[in-house]
Amino acid sequence: MQDLGKTFNPKATPQSKPIPGREEDQSVNNAGGYVFEVSDWQRLERFLILGTEGGTYYSSEPELTYENSATLLRCIAKDEQEVLRILHSFSVEGRTPRQNVTLFSLAMLAAHGSNDVGFRNTMVASFRSVVRTGYQLFIFCRYLKSQRGFSRFHRRLISQWYTAADPSWLAYQIAKYQSREGWSHKDVILLSRPKTENPVINKLIRYAIGKWDEKSPLPAVLAGMESIKPEETKPLRVAAVVRESGLTHEMVPSYAKAFPAVWEALADKMPLGALFRNLGNLSHKEVLAPSKIKRIAEVAGRLSDEAAIKKARVHPVQVLSAIKVYGQGRGVRGSLTWAVDAKICGALEDAFDKSFKSIEPTGKRFLVALDVSGSMSAPVAGLPGISCAEGSAAMALSFVYTEENVSVVSFSCGGRREYGWMHRNVANPNDGLEPMPLHRRTSFTQAMEEASRRNFGGTDCALPMRYATKHEIPVDVFVVLTDSETWHGTIHPSQALEEYRNKFNKNAKLVVVAMTANKFSIADPKDPGMLDVVGFDANVPKIIQSFAASE
Repeated sequence: MQDLGKTFNPKATPQSKPIPGREEDQSVNNAGGYVFEVSDWQRLERFLILGTEGGTYYSSEPELTYENSATLLRCIAKDEQEVLRILHSFSVEGRTPRQNVTLFSLAMLAAHGSNDVGFRNTMVASFRSVVRTGYQLFIFCRYLKSQRGFSRFHRRLISQWYTAADPSWLAYQIAKYQSREGWSHKDVILLSRPKTENPVINKLIRYAIGKWDEKSPLPAVLAGMESIKPEETKPLRVAAVVRESGLTHEMVPSYAKAFPAVWEALADKMPLGALFRNLGNLSHKEVLAPSKIKRIAEVAGRLSDEAAIKKARVHPVQVLSAIKVYGQGRGVRGSLTWAVDAKICGALEDAFDKSFKSIEPTGKRFLVALDVSGSMSAPVAGLPGISCAEGSAAMALSFVYTEENVSVVSFSCGGRREYGWMHRNVANPNDGLEPMPLHRRTSFTQAMEEASRRNFGGTDCALPMRYATKHEIPVDVFVVLTDSETWHGTIHPSQALEEYRNKFNKNAKLVVVAMTANKFSIADPKDPGMLDVVGFDANVPKIIQSFAASE
C-alpha cells in the first residue's frame, strides 16, 4: 500500500520539492533543488566579497556578473544612500579581498544614482576613502566610461581626488601608478581638469601631464625616480636611491629589476600587501635565499604582525593565495621557481588567522561541515588554483584554532546507482559524510589538501544535522560552508535542523557560510536561529561567534 505520509510530509520533504506551505519562499537552485533565496542586500554583500571571477560550477562568469549587476541596480533604486554606505564601510574596514568589485559598484552608483544634491555631496565626501590609490582611480574611470561616460558631476568627483590630497601622498601615487587599465594620470587630469590654489598640488599636476619646469625641485620620491631612469645607472646607485627616496618596485625602471641588490633594497620597506604578493619573486631573486637567515626572520616577523595586517587591510583571501602559491615553490603563471622556507610558511599560516577579526572563544559546541561536492570545485573569490572546497577547509581550521569544542566533517551526498557514483545505501544518513582530522597542529596547506582529496558527487546539505541526530552529538551551532546547490536529500536542511532541535537541543543554531556569489541559501530567513553570512568576509568569525553567544 502506498504510504501517502511519505509523499507529502511537511517535516521531511525531498529537496527536489518545496517544503509544503513554503512554496512562495523557495525557488529552484541551479542543481534542481529547492532552497531559500537571500535578499538583494545579502547578495550585494556576497558580490562585494566573493566577486564573480571564474564563475561557479553552474554559472559562467559573465552570467554571474550580469545577475549580480542587476541586483546592484535594484539596490540603487531602493536606497542609493544605503548602497554608498555599504560600499564605503566594506572598503574602509577591509572586508573585501579585492577592490575591483567595489570600484565597479561605485561606478555603477555614480552612473545610475540620482541627481539628489545630498546624495552627490555624500558621494564626493566618501570618494577618496574608497578610491585610495591611483590604480583604483584608473579602474573606477574605466568602469564609469563603460557605463555612461563623464558628466560634470563625475569630473568634479574625480578632480577633488587630486585637489583635496596631501601633496606627499599625491606625489607617491603619481610615482607608483603611472599608467594602468588603459589610463594614466595625464588622461584623468585632462578629463577632469582639477583646479586648486595650492602651488605644490599644481606642480604635481603639471608634472603628471608632462608640463613641469625641470629646474623646479620635485618631491623626493619623484626626484629619486627621475634620477634612476638612465639605463647606465649602476645597480648599487639604484639600490641607494630606492632606500633614500622610499621607492617601490613600480617606480623602478625595468632594467634595474634584474639586479638582486635592487630587490634587497626594495624588500627593506616593501608595503605589506606587496610583500605577500612578491614572496616568490623575492625568493627567486635570492633575497630570501636559505642562507639569508636574518632577512627571512625580518620578513616572517612583518608577515605575522597583527597590527600591521590590520593597518594595511590585508584580507584573508590575499594571505590564502600567498600560502598556496609560495608553498608550492613555483608561480601559477610563468616559470619562476624558488626554495620554500618553513619560517615563511609558518608566518603565513599565522597571518591567515590574524587577518580575520576574531573575538574570545564562546565555549559553544560547534559542528563545522564542509561541502565537498562537485560544485565546490569552482574557484573561490577568483583565486588561482584554490577551489571553494579548499577555501572552506582553511576557514574551518580558523574555527579549530579559536574555539575549544569543534568537530569538522566533510559531506557531499549519499550516492545512488543510477547516478554512477559509489554504491551506497541512500537510507543511511551518514552516507556521503566523513569526519575531517583537523586539529591545532594541522597547517592550512594540509587542510586544503585534505579537502581537495574529498571532492565527490552531488550535494545534500541536510547531512550534518542528520549525522548529529543519528549519533546523538551535542551541538550548539552547526556551521555549513557551501554554495547551497543542494538537491539530493530526502529532507531539507531546515527540517533536519528542526528534527535535531526537537530531539536534543531546542536552541541549536545554523550558520550558512556562502562560498559563491549566487542568490541561494539553505538558511530559513524566517527562523531567528539561522544565519546567512559570506565566506571570507574578514568579519565572519566575529559575526558567527556573536550569533552563537546570543540567547
